[in-house]
Amino acid sequence: AKLNAYPDSDGDGIIDALDEFPTNPNFAFVYNAPGGDTNGELGFEDLWPYRGDDDFNDMVVTYDYDIITTSNNQVIRLVAHYTIKNIGGSFENAFGFSLPVSPSLISNVSGQLINTDLLDIAPNGTEQGTAQNESVIFVVGNALYEEGKSFIITVDFNAPLEVAALGQVP
Repeated sequence: AKLNAYPDSDGDGIIDALDEFPTNPNFAFVYNAPGGDTNGELGFEDLWPYRGDDDFNDMVVTYDYDIITTSNNQVIRLVAHYTIKNIGGSFENAFGFSLPVSPSLISNVSGQLINTDLLDIAPNGTEQGTAQNESVIFVVGNALYEEGKSFIITVDFNAPLEVAALGQVP
């Protein structure tokens, strides 16, 4: 019997030593954006673009993304990590993000806090009524009382996409 020095437990063509998901043939690699242990940070002004206090502290959010790809380096899942660091405003605002792909390419979104009935959300978890080449995904429906909370949003795609199809991380 020959010993297999380079096992590939899931048969996806990536040896277990290099496969971040050695028992899942649909997942192989994880790319992090903005990169490594770095988080991005976004600041929002609730009166923008009108004159207000212009301090961009009405909502401050940190983020990073895990882009999970197949053995062919195509995206099959996006895992978005958000933390609402500060709520300095008094308006009830939703927080979400958009991807430059058709909502029909997304099979499921999970992890959202839909704490308002003002949103129109499709069964797959995307906002209804957007442009054909845009998927809006709400993280939280009303962020006013969510300061300090973290959210992990998972977006599963129907079929693998080229990484470039998701656009640039802010």
